[in-house]
Amino acid sequence: RSGCRAASSFSGCISPAEFGDNKCLILDAPAELCAGSGPFDIDVWLTKSHTSLDCHGATIDQRYGVDTEVRRSGFRTPYEYSVSDIDIRNCTLRNIGRYGFDLKRFFRNDAVERELDGPMIGHERISIYNVVIDHPRQMGVYVGQNSRDVSIDEVLIDHAFTGIYLEAGSTGTHVNHTVIYD
Repeated sequence: RSGCRAASSFSGCISPAEFGDNKCLILDAPAELCAGSGPFDIDVWLTKSHTSLDCHGATIDQRYGVDTEVRRSGFRTPYEYSVSDIDIRNCTLRNIGRYGFDLKRFFRNDAVERELDGPMIGHERISIYNVVIDHPRQMGVYVGQNSRDVSIDEVLIDHAFTGIYLEAGSTGTHVNHTVIYD
């Protein structure tokens, strides 16, 4: 994607200054944000299975961007293919777009028509741990169609229109020690 940096292009923890004009992080490898660093004006694309992001308490806050009217989701999975075994932890999301976590998966388009002959399995084994989602425009966490085993642990969702939405066919979502407020 244009305007994005791949996690695999960084060595060590990532600071906000390393993004420059880029507005997103493609999580193609395990990554860490630097503890105590300023807010990140990014969204994170969860494009590859078996990856992780530890924010170490850092904040993703999209209000600091040049175009504050075009706020994006905090974390987003691909709509066209499924990913699995992703761990997101110790993050704060503020002033983000429609979703804190957009884990949607679409099965009805020409690009994935061949999948319709087999089982439609969405994203699997996504772990969201110790995360604050403050003032998303619409939803805190959107668990997509036919997703399996999404874990939402120690999450605070504050001022969302909908805290957690489970799409049709999603199974095994575990919500533990989570607060959905206001």
